[in-house]
Amino acid sequence: MGDTQLTVTGISRPAARRRRSVWTGLTALASASAIAVLGLTAPAANAATSDTTTKPSVEASCSRPGPGEVSCFSLRRTDVTSTKGVQPSDTTPSGWGATALQDAYNLPADGGAGQTIAIVDAYDDPTAEEDLAVYRAQYGLPACTTANGCFKKVDQRGGTDYPAPDSGWAGEISLDLDMVSAAAPYADIVLVEADSASFEDIGASVDQAVAQGVKFISDSYGTGYTSTPGSGEDPSETTEFDAHYNHPGVAVVASSGDDAYPAASQYVTSVGGTALAQDSSTSRGWSESVWHNSYGGPGSGCSVYEAKPAWQEGVGTDCDMRAVSDVSAVADPLTGVSVYQTYGGDGWAVYGGTSASSPIIAGAYAAAGTPTAGTNVGYAYDPAAGTWSSLPNVDVATFRDGGAPGFYKVGGATGTASPVSTVELLPGYDQTGGSDVSWLSLDSSEFKLAPGATVSVAVSVKASVDEITQPGEFTAQVAISTNTSYAVASVPVTMTVAPPNTWGKITGTVLGKASDGSTAPLKGATVQVDSWASSYTLITDKDGHYALWLDARNNPLTVIVAKDGYAPTVTTVQVVKKGTVTTDFTLKKAWVRRARPAGPAAHRVSPGPCSLW
Repeated sequence: MGDTQLTVTGISRPAARRRRSVWTGLTALASASAIAVLGLTAPAANAATSDTTTKPSVEASCSRPGPGEVSCFSLRRTDVTSTKGVQPSDTTPSGWGATALQDAYNLPADGGAGQTIAIVDAYDDPTAEEDLAVYRAQYGLPACTTANGCFKKVDQRGGTDYPAPDSGWAGEISLDLDMVSAAAPYADIVLVEADSASFEDIGASVDQAVAQGVKFISDSYGTGYTSTPGSGEDPSETTEFDAHYNHPGVAVVASSGDDAYPAASQYVTSVGGTALAQDSSTSRGWSESVWHNSYGGPGSGCSVYEAKPAWQEGVGTDCDMRAVSDVSAVADPLTGVSVYQTYGGDGWAVYGGTSASSPIIAGAYAAAGTPTAGTNVGYAYDPAAGTWSSLPNVDVATFRDGGAPGFYKVGGATGTASPVSTVELLPGYDQTGGSDVSWLSLDSSEFKLAPGATVSVAVSVKASVDEITQPGEFTAQVAISTNTSYAVASVPVTMTVAPPNTWGKITGTVLGKASDGSTAPLKGATVQVDSWASSYTLITDKDGHYALWLDARNNPLTVIVAKDGYAPTVTTVQVVKKGTVTTDFTLKKAWVRRARPAGPAAHRVSPGPCSLW
């Protein structure tokens, strides 16, 4: 047996999102710990090939979105040599092709017959149909053209007044079309091109996809304005934008991105990403692990505004609200997929990002058949029997197509040397998300082990980082990846942060009072805390609760509480050092002044000058 190379990375568990400001002076009450790792071997193959003298290079297809906009999540390898046209069998394109993906996920080669999948993207890809023809010819898939009725391209109104072309989004479109073709080769495809990347245009395009009669929609885009959790969400998503994704009987799939919307919507299947490798030591012939490297990783966490769906109740998601994501497929650009793109590209390329995994899952849904309207339908594939079966579901129309999707990995193995099943039951929602944790550091992040050898890695924690703004308990995991087919369990790390002696806590509950005098907790109310030095904005949780620690030297504090449809209220609060001040609020329904009706009944005429009231 040869040496084994292992990489160790700190990954945060999902945590409830809150808007907060940066404080310093916090103290960690956690001691450093160490881990021991057993040496293993048997390296696995990667998908994408490149010049071995060149470091892998990855770039985003689309620019970062601004508020009110979305961006595509596709990532393109720039170190892979491009070629044009159908390639000879001895020089097949780099990246996992259609045949490999069907084998990896045990998808039927004739899947999708009689079904139609919609791809929703922004702007126009003028060579979409021509590029799709090359991809399908390369992998022996049936032709899908406008002429034979398989392919259709429309604008967001259902016509042919296509938007302006965009080379970045064109790469996304090519990726989406190629992946649904790989996962469901016999399905028809409708490409809906939005006029722009605005919420309004994208939402209208999703509605147009439904109007086209499709039963499966892939959305490989999202918000995620900054790396701050929850920054891509807005209270209006539940009132203005969720309606575009709430279509009972239609499976709507969205890329998780980095904790983005619409992946956070309770009405979609949120898709995270993995690294996919061939692995002869498993009965499946493939292995997958969390995609997490210097080129990115899928988002995972808790929505700020979206309610927890019925199918997540009673599940250990560590979230009071909707947890992201639900299911995963290949997304790591280092084990990326083959894509053919000529508008903005030079032919064959290797792509990754959760933009790849979303259309794969949409295609898998289409291969499983038409979703049942009014039910929460999900499917699992048994490669031994070659059959699809329904997963546990909730008969609630608004939660369709989410039936325990995060708990089963298609074609899965337990991650051990001896797989025990072909459909793996997963324990929760945090397998495919994570990012480096600024408060945790390791004295060694990569090393080689001889068979049977061990190594210890010291783990240090530090509370005085920008990420830590409040006292409390913070958890993370030290994730360990190897170049072997064997899995190494993550090591949990906990840091308890104590408040400084000059700090105190303000907390309380916000209730809403109805016209009949009854009260109930107000979820999503805004609590603004203003001091002479700073301002802090909090959002109440499902129980109407809020809490904030801050330095007593900020006194006095002005607390303003507001919620749409209710009259706001304001009060003054004093922080007590080392103490807790509880201030509850009850907001009354806002009184709406009604205009007087028009016509004779609206006024009275008296002698002399006319008076109206």
